[in-house]
Amino acid sequence: MAKSLLCCMNTGFPTVAGVKNRKPGWTESRGVQTLLFYVLIFVNVPEKAVCIAQNLLPYCGFSRTISIMMTKVLFVCMGNICRSPSAEGVFRHLIDEAGLSGVVEVDSAATHNFHIGEAPDARAQAAARKRGYDISACVARQITADDFREFDFILVMDWENLSALQQQCPKIYQHKLMLLMRFANEFEEATVPEPYYGGPEGFAKVLDYLEDSCQGVLEVVRKRATQYQAA
Repeated sequence: MAKSLLCCMNTGFPTVAGVKNRKPGWTESRGVQTLLFYVLIFVNVPEKAVCIAQNLLPYCGFSRTISIMMTKVLFVCMGNICRSPSAEGVFRHLIDEAGLSGVVEVDSAATHNFHIGEAPDARAQAAARKRGYDISACVARQITADDFREFDFILVMDWENLSALQQQCPKIYQHKLMLLMRFANEFEEATVPEPYYGGPEGFAKVLDYLEDSCQGVLEVVRKRATQYQAA
């Protein structure tokens, strides 16, 4: 079983070599099913994991289908020129490294219309660039009614902007609104501070918070990227 899975991952093509020669029912054990589950979770390319699973599951004595769960993440701050585009850049980098760019979408938006159409603050771009993130292509926009419906996670930088969104968001989607820092592991602060009125050190501190919290978000979306669905 493990050898077959490794073969699939190394060649890039799903195979079931050797499976037909096994005794009936060998794949019905909980251990084998658990192994398959973890392959689905930890293979870096979810589409490849799905191919592997769909080729192996028919031999398990039960019928299932595997689907890729698209996850959409929206980062929100007041103007969409400092914190939220920086968060978008950090998180986009993380999902690319994790091989999840095909199943996770990321964007950022503002609660207010102060800077619509503008590029990120030059200081935010400079701070991001020092750590290997390119946020120059981000363009400030204001959150829309459609965003509440379309995004799975709407992650907000501070209490003020969270309150503003709670007043706009339909009750059915309120559960999607969360402070981004709830996903942080290293820092205990509840919010990401506004760096706009400070110096370069403020933008660097914001990136510290964003890298920590976005790593936590990554772990959540990684677990839900691929899921079983009953046939």
